[in-house]
Amino acid sequence: MDERRVRLYLSIVLGLFIFTAGRIITDTNPIYDIGEPLFSRLDNVTSGISPIGSDPATNQQALQSLNDSLKSENEKLRGQLELKSTTPFLNAEITRRELQSFRRMVWINVGENDGVKVGQTVTHKGAIFGVVDETFDDSAHIRTVLDPDFRATITISGQQGILKVEHGSLIADLIPSKELEGQSILTDGLDGRTVAGLNVGISDNLVSDTSDVFGAYNVLLPYQIYDVQFVEVLKTEVAQ
Repeated sequence: MDERRVRLYLSIVLGLFIFTAGRIITDTNPIYDIGEPLFSRLDNVTSGISPIGSDPATNQQALQSLNDSLKSENEKLRGQLELKSTTPFLNAEITRRELQSFRRMVWINVGENDGVKVGQTVTHKGAIFGVVDETFDDSAHIRTVLDPDFRATITISGQQGILKVEHGSLIADLIPSKELEGQSILTDGLDGRTVAGLNVGISDNLVSDTSDVFGAYNVLLPYQIYDVQFVEVLKTEVAQ
């Protein structure tokens, strides 16, 4: 066998060895095992992100909208945290419910002996639930927000309105704007009865006619009244 043929055979054998060793290293290398799926996930994430458009006006509008949303949510959370840290409250359990078509009342297991007074605001996990309507030594009667006689002043995106029950539905009424669907609703305390800054819920579909001067929205509460078992009585002095 001449020298040229020997070199050819050696080159082929060496190439096969390098190729095989490379496959083995690739298949067993822990760095490759970690890095490959990581890069794959990264590609999947970045592929779903839309690049900023070339229109400066559109980009500015999108950024402003995001900033307004974050600011609104921040103010809402700050108000709830300040309220929780400064307002004393009394935990209570619902012992009886009067949820007929014409009344939406509940009874709780604390009363005058515990410092509960008529007119105090009642909440459920920071959201308004009702007001104390009548007190006894060790119990109290609560008028919930779904009772036809319940009223409270509210604010949606800086616009004032009235929270009331109409035809069995909770309504945010007398709102100047008719384009506030999906916005957070808060109490503003201007009625002199309910505490300001409490979460009410979310404005749902517009129920007023387009010809009406003011807008009226269905309100989505953050809880199901039939499922609520525990509430908080805010021990504040309010006008009666």
